[in-house]
Amino acid sequence: MKIGFIGLGLIGGSLAKTIKRIYPEAEIMASDPDRDNLTLAVNEGIVEKTVTTEYLTGSESLKELDYLFLCAPVITNIDLLGIIKDNIGDSKVIISDVGSVKSEITEKAVSYGLSGFVGGHPMAGSEKTGFAHANDHLFENVYYILTNDAASGDALISFTDFILSINAIPVTMEASYHDFVMSGISHTPHFVAAGLVHTVKDSSKGAEVFKKLAAGGFKDITRVASSSPEMWAQIAMSNSDNIIKELDICIKNLKDIRASIKAHDRSAVYSFMKDAGEYRSSISESGILGFNTYYRIHCDLADEAGSIARVATILADNEISIKNIGIVHNREYNDGALLIEFYDEVAMNSAVKLLENRDYTVYRR
Repeated sequence: MKIGFIGLGLIGGSLAKTIKRIYPEAEIMASDPDRDNLTLAVNEGIVEKTVTTEYLTGSESLKELDYLFLCAPVITNIDLLGIIKDNIGDSKVIISDVGSVKSEITEKAVSYGLSGFVGGHPMAGSEKTGFAHANDHLFENVYYILTNDAASGDALISFTDFILSINAIPVTMEASYHDFVMSGISHTPHFVAAGLVHTVKDSSKGAEVFKKLAAGGFKDITRVASSSPEMWAQIAMSNSDNIIKELDICIKNLKDIRASIKAHDRSAVYSFMKDAGEYRSSISESGILGFNTYYRIHCDLADEAGSIARVATILADNEISIKNIGIVHNREYNDGALLIEFYDEVAMNSAVKLLENRDYTVYRR
C-alpha cells in the first residue's frame, strides 16, 4: 500500500503514525513546507520518502498511490485539488482532505469530476501544531466525518473500510450539513474564545495579576484560542456565512444577558445560566458533538514533599502512561489539587481504581 501526505502537522502526522502502526508495510511519502516535520517523520521511521508537493500531485505519482491525504489548511487543499484534477487521468487513487470545512472543496471535486474524492474530517485535534505533537492513537474511537457528495459508491465504501481499519468511527453526511454543524460547535466557539482572550487583554492593561489568576478556569475555556491563526483565518473565509449567522446569535445572547444584568433582573440571569447548564449537561463527553475528548481526573493531594511522585509511581508501576500531570493553582472550576491527563479512557479508568484503592479522593473530569 502506497500513501501520500501533503502536510505533516498534528493531524497529518497523527494519521501517518496511525497508519504506520496498523499497516507497518505501508510505504508513506510526504511533502511539507516545514522541513522539521519531514525530518522528524523520517527519523521516526514513519515516512520512507520526502517529496515535493508537485511530485505528489503529478500524474506519475498519482498512478502509484492508493490514498492521497491533503492535510494543509482548507483553502490550500482546494488549490491542490485544482492541480490534481489536471493530472488524475485514469488513476484509481482515493483522495481525501482532513479540513473542518467541507462544502467548498466538495463542490470543487464535483465540478472537476473527481469521483475518487471523499471529504474527511476527523473529530480530533489540539491547539498544538506540528509533527512533534502527533499521536498514533489520536483517532482511536474518534468520529471521522466523511462527505458523500462527490465520491463514487466504490470509493466511499473503500475509504469507509479504511477508516474503520484505523479504529476510527466513520460518520457520513452531506458537506453543507457538516459545515452548518461545525460552525456552531467548533468554528464559532474558537472565535468566541479568542474574543474572550482579547477582552481580558484589553481590560487588564498589562497587569500581570490577570495572567496569574487566569491560569485555571479562564485558560481552560479559552484553550482553543491558541490554535493556528493561519488555519483559522482560512476556515473563517471558507465557512463565513455559517459562522456569521452563529456569531449573530451569540451576540444577541450576550446583549440579552447584558440587558438583564443592567436591569438587575435576577430571574432572567438565573434562567439564562440554568438553561445553559442544563443543555451543556445533556451533551455526552464522548458523543458525536464533542470536538475533542479528554481523559482527565482531579485528585485531592496533601501539600507535602513527594506527594506527586507517589501518585506518578503508583501509575507507572502499573504501566499506565500519563499525558500530563500538574498542580491546579486556580480551582474555581475544578475539584482536586492534582490534575492528571491520560491518552485514553482505559488508562483513566484503571488509574481511578488504583488511586481510590489507595484512599485517594478522585474526581472525574
